[in-house]
Amino acid sequence: MIKPMMKIRRPLMTACIALAALASPVMADNEINAVYDIEVAGVELMRLNFNATVSDDSYSSSVRVKTKGVAKYLKDFRMELASSGQRKSDRFLPTSFEREREKKGKSKAYTVVWSDGAPQIDDTSTPLLERVAKALRVGTSDPLAVLLQVALGQRDSFCSGKHRVYDGRDVYDVVIAPVAADGEGERCKVTTTTIAGSAYDKVKPTAPVDVYHITFKKSADTGIHVPVRITGKAEGKSFTASARSISIDGAAAF
Repeated sequence: MIKPMMKIRRPLMTACIALAALASPVMADNEINAVYDIEVAGVELMRLNFNATVSDDSYSSSVRVKTKGVAKYLKDFRMELASSGQRKSDRFLPTSFEREREKKGKSKAYTVVWSDGAPQIDDTSTPLLERVAKALRVGTSDPLAVLLQVALGQRDSFCSGKHRVYDGRDVYDVVIAPVAADGEGERCKVTTTTIAGSAYDKVKPTAPVDVYHITFKKSADTGIHVPVRITGKAEGKSFTASARSISIDGAAAF
C-alpha cells in the first residue's frame, strides 16, 4: 500500500489543476486555501495543502503533501512545491519553480528558472538531461502556474485544454477534457503523458500515461466550480483526494 502512495505524487500535482477553478475571474486579488485528504485503497494516508495568491500583475502558489497517521511511521514522506511569476492579462508566466522532497530523512530539492518564456537547463551532461532539455519549449509551464492559467486564462471553459509541464524532474503533456456529469456534479478527465525525464526512462519506449477524474460542485453563493474529489489509480490501487476545506479570501467556498 505504501508503494502506490509514492506513485501518486505527480498525478496529485497535476490534479491540483482543478483547484484553479476556485480563482474568481472578477476579483483582482485572491487568496485561495484548500486542504485535501488522500486515501489509497480506502485507507487515509496523506494530506495535501494548496495555497495561491493572485494579483493583477503577479502570482505565487504552493502545494504541500505529507504522510499522516500510521503511514507517517511506515514511510515518512513530504513534498513541497512553490511557483511564482508574472501575470499578463490572461497569461501566467512562471519565473521560478521550486520542488523539495523528503523521504526517510533525506531531502532532494530542485529549482527551475525561466528565461524568454522557457525553463532553463544548464546541465545536459547525461542522455536523460539532454532529452529533458529537448522536450522543453517556449510556453512550457510548471504544475502550479498551469493551475492559474486554466482558471483565469480559460475561465469560460476551465475543463479543457492541453499544456506542456516541467516539474523539475519530468516533462509531460496534460490534456483536460469534460466527461459526463455524475450525481455529485460536473466531471473533468485529466490525462498526463510523460515525454522525458526519470519517469519516462524507467519504462521507455512506452510513455507513462496517467488518467484520473475530478468532480466539481458549483457554489450556489458564488457560482464558482469547487473541486470536491479527485480519483485515479496508482500501481493498480485506487486513490481518492477529498476536499476537507476550501476557502477564498478567508470565506468558506462550500
